[in-house]
Amino acid sequence: MGMCYSNTFEGTQNDNEAKFDMEEVIKLQEMRNNTRAQSFTESYDLHYKTLINNYTSETDHIVQIIQQDQDLFKKNASYSHCKPLLSNLQRLQSIELTESDSQSQK
Repeated sequence: MGMCYSNTFEGTQNDNEAKFDMEEVIKLQEMRNNTRAQSFTESYDLHYKTLINNYTSETDHIVQIIQQDQDLFKKNASYSHCKPLLSNLQRLQSIELTESDSQSQK
């Protein structure tokens, strides 16, 4: 005994009623898919914003460490072993300033 499957719901006698029911099901599926897409987009946006915030805070932390190192070098500049490091740091800063000036002129 084989079973026959169709696009109509079991117990539906009228073809128009079955067609209407299927249209409703399709509309509901589309609404559900749109809701899922919107939910995914919102969660992706939240995840992306979280990554940006984490990156920004990490970058700020690195800048803070560099600033502390610069302050430490300046405090210890009287020590002979720190003088070359300080002069290298100052040279790097002057190079960075020169590069930023040349980029701002472009």
